[in-house]
Amino acid sequence: FYCSSTTWADPFHTNRICTTSCTNDANKKSYGYNYTRKCVEVCPDTQFGQVILTIPLCVFVCQNNQFGYPVTNLCVDNCPAPYYGDPTGNRTCVI
Repeated sequence: FYCSSTTWADPFHTNRICTTSCTNDANKKSYGYNYTRKCVEVCPDTQFGQVILTIPLCVFVCQNNQFGYPVTNLCVDNCPAPYYGDPTGNRTCVI
């Protein structure tokens, strides 16, 4: 069984509930992974963690002019050296 299509199982929530937004605060950050409907601390390869409209999600393509950084699997504003942000295609940091 999985949480519904608009919620994720949040193991970091004190009550371990299906929630509409995964835990994402100063102490713990997690992202909604749609394949398992669970909140994860690190998105799987080929996906990147990004907060979209206050909801932390694992996404295939970063939005809001951000780039997917493959070292951390997070969306970033600027790719660190030696990477370059590729604004074409899937908006990832490339070498």
